[in-house]
Order: sequence, then C-alpha cells, then structure tokens
Amino acid sequence: MNAEEAQLLVRQYSAGKTIGGAEYSFGHVMNVARAARVIAACCGLDEEKAHVYGTLHDIGRLLVCDSRGELELDDRHRHPVRGYKLLASLGLTDEARICITHAFLDRRNTYSDLYSAEDNAIVERVLSEPYGDYDLILQLADGVATVNGVCPMETRLVRKMLEGRHSERDLEDFRCLLRAKEHLDKKAGINLYSVLFRDPSQVEFV
Repeated sequence: MNAEEAQLLVRQYSAGKTIGGAEYSFGHVMNVARAARVIAACCGLDEEKAHVYGTLHDIGRLLVCDSRGELELDDRHRHPVRGYKLLASLGLTDEARICITHAFLDRRNTYSDLYSAEDNAIVERVLSEPYGDYDLILQLADGVATVNGVCPMETRLVRKMLEGRHSERDLEDFRCLLRAKEHLDKKAGINLYSVLFRDPSQVEFV
C-alpha cells in the first residue's frame, strides 16, 4: 500500500462521520504522517512506509462512533483494537500492528479489564514482540503532531498539566516518548526537533 491508497482508505471510513456536528478533519492524521516521513528520512528508513503507517495509525477511531455517526475521539482503548482488526482483515498486517503499538507506549495492557478475551489476545500478542524503529517513529510522530501542525511533546504535556487533564498514564507515556526520541536521535545523528520544527509557521509553541 502506498500513501495515496492509505489516504483513500481513511477517507472511505470517515465518510459521513462528524465531530461536534462538523465534518471529520484529517489534520492530526496527516501531520502524524508527515512527521513520520521526516523522522524516517532522517533515520535512513523507508519514508513511504512511515507515511502509510502515520495515515492509518488512528483508523480505528473512525469505527468508534454513535448511531448518528458522531465520532468519540476521546476514546483511548477501543480504537487500537478496532483499527487492528480492520487492517488485518484487509491483509495489512504491518499496518495493523501500528494501530496497537502507537497506543501502548510502555508495552503494558492497562485496559485488559475493558477488553474481550479475543481483544486481549490480540493486544498481548502484539505487545509480546519487541518494538522496532517504525513503532517508535509512529509513537514520536503521534506525540508531536496536532490538528494544526506540530508541537513539542513537552509543551503538550505542560498544557495538560496546567489544565488539570493529565494522569499518571500521561506521565508514563511521556517517559516512553523521551526514550523513543533519544533512540531515534541517536539513529539519525541529530536532534530530530531541529528538523521537525524547522518551519515556524507549522509549530504550535503556546
């Protein structure tokens, strides 16, 4: 699958879905894809593959909606498994894996009591495998991408803390993102922020 095909698939499943009554925005997904492409290029990895993974990582969110087609984007536990099942049914096994790994940064299934036995088996199987470079790339890309552009993950965490919306899970995820960035910085031989935030017009610092 290439980037164009991945985007068409997302558009297919977003058709008729709304957020607060407005048409679904592809902003975050496209910014994750772009950030993933940049990181992969810096690390000497396959840019197209990273872009596809970024485009499809949240496709499960398009399957979590009410009877009116209103998306429930605050969902944290259902969309990884639903995305995995959809992509796996299409034969996209590597892309399906990313649906899980981007959401479980510390490789711990903290939602086991909310899943069926079948869903737990899927999650545990994926989490039992070591995370590779593409898993970490998508985690970092997801951690810096917003609807409107990109934002340092440190800034995103501080925003949550100031608004009283952070949890221990957010803090642990942040620690995992720091480790992922350290690994990818080393692989790239640069501080990836110097590339990701090169264009001030795309950066949200406040």
